[in-house]
Amino acid sequence: MKYLIAKRVIYDSESGELMVNEPGSEQSMRLTDTANRILSLLVASPGKVLERDYLLDKVWEEVGHPGSNSSLSQYISILRKTLNSLIFSEEIIIAVPKVGFYFSHEIAVDILSTDDDENPVSRISPSVTTPNLKDKKILLLITINAVLLLASVWMISHP
Repeated sequence: MKYLIAKRVIYDSESGELMVNEPGSEQSMRLTDTANRILSLLVASPGKVLERDYLLDKVWEEVGHPGSNSSLSQYISILRKTLNSLIFSEEIIIAVPKVGFYFSHEIAVDILSTDDDENPVSRISPSVTTPNLKDKKILLLITINAVLLLASVWMISHP
C-alpha cells in the first residue's frame, strides 16, 4: 500500500521506499525490512498506540527472529531520524513510556490508490483524525485553567 505522509513523502509499504513528493526533488531512501515492517504497522493506524509486545511479535517473532525492547527502541530511533530528514518534524513517532509507540495523529497520513496505470497516485483518500481521550483531557484542563484565570482577573479588577 502507498501512503502520503505530511503531504510531502510517499511511502510504499511493500518496497519500503520513501520518496519526497515535490517537483524538482529526487530525494528517496529505502528502509531495511525490519524498519519497513515497523513503519508499516505505525502508519496503518496513526494515533493508535501499538504496544511493545505487539510490535515485537509482528516485526520479529512472525518472521522467525528474536526481538528485544532494545532493538525495537533502536529501530524507532532510526525511523525518527529518517522521517525527520524528509518531513522536518520532531514529533512523528511518539513513545508511550513502558507501553509502546504511535504515529502522531498530527501528521497527515493519506492512503494513495493505484487504480490507474498511468497515474499511480490517482486518488488520495483524506485521513480522518479524531482526538484521542488524552487530547480531550488536556483540552478540558486548558479550558478550565483559562476560565479560572479570567474569573480571577475579573474578581481582582472588580472589588
